[in-house]
Amino acid sequence: MNLRPLAILLTLPLWACSNPDGTMALKVVETPVYAAFKTVQCVAAGPILAPAALVSAVVPFKDSKNGSGVDYIAGGVSDACNPPWTAQP
Repeated sequence: MNLRPLAILLTLPLWACSNPDGTMALKVVETPVYAAFKTVQCVAAGPILAPAALVSAVVPFKDSKNGSGVDYIAGGVSDACNPPWTAQP
């Protein structure tokens, strides 16, 4: 078994993080994965937050930064769908 490709794959992320110009290369690799997870989070935020919004319409949340009811679901969805859509170093 040739260990050279495995060694390259394991040391490449370390090199990219330590090299100032390598961070751009790392962001290019990470951004599609990050965007895929962010898209799923954005689409799922509404259905996941809907029960809490319905409950909070009956019994308002106290000390919630997003408010209650429709404000709660709108704030949660906007938090999930707002930028940044690129991986940050």
